[in-house]
Amino acid sequence: MTEIVNVDECGPTLIAVVSDGAGSARFSTVGARLICEHMVDSAIEFLCAGKHLAALNTRTMHSWLRGYRLRMSNLADRFGVEIDDFACTLLVAILGERHSAFAQVGDGAIVVGPNDEPDHLLWVYWPQQGEYENVTYFATSQDAAAQLQFDLVPHPVDELAMFTDGVQRFALHYQTRTVHKPFLLPKLGALRSESPGHSERLSEALTRYLDSEPVNSRTDDDKTMVLASRREPISRHQPGVNGDGNKHSYSCNR
Repeated sequence: MTEIVNVDECGPTLIAVVSDGAGSARFSTVGARLICEHMVDSAIEFLCAGKHLAALNTRTMHSWLRGYRLRMSNLADRFGVEIDDFACTLLVAILGERHSAFAQVGDGAIVVGPNDEPDHLLWVYWPQQGEYENVTYFATSQDAAAQLQFDLVPHPVDELAMFTDGVQRFALHYQTRTVHKPFLLPKLGALRSESPGHSERLSEALTRYLDSEPVNSRTDDDKTMVLASRREPISRHQPGVNGDGNKHSYSCNR
């Protein structure tokens, strides 16, 4: 789930949230959808209240997470189920013109392209793994706050990729613990020639790719990606490429 908010204190700010429901949880799809809505709404409320992105901290992120858990606990009581029936992971990226904030609980990953290093990609957090293989942490868990990773960095990033565990084996190189750039760079590069805003064309293409037989044959996990770029194409003279200045465009498949 993504939103772009324009506030005087921060300028255009991208809020992106990704969540993956636990396969063993009965209502994890509901939990994942609601945590995306809750985190986006919380970030919008924070920024529109006149607070600068630079003021965002771990305490505030913990309060957003507690608010979500309280909401899900009340929902569970209402329907006579357990809060763990809504188990889901959490990835958050809030990108302003001068600061960037990131948070994560569970697996999946956030990858960024530093604004001063073209085509260089770095992961923000390596996917969290629990005590056993293929076990991770969830935002609905009682110890979610203890597992929450949060960072605020005093500089912008030009490109972003966020993805759930069904994509991480393609986008990350586990032996070297690095980003698998041949997978991500062509997709981010395609965004650079798009007009600002949501790209329906690339989103549909991404959906087809993630649901293709070559991808499905390698994973049976849910596959969600959010891609964003505000870079111009490397060359405006490349066939099929038209640079149009600064942009903050994104493509997402949920």
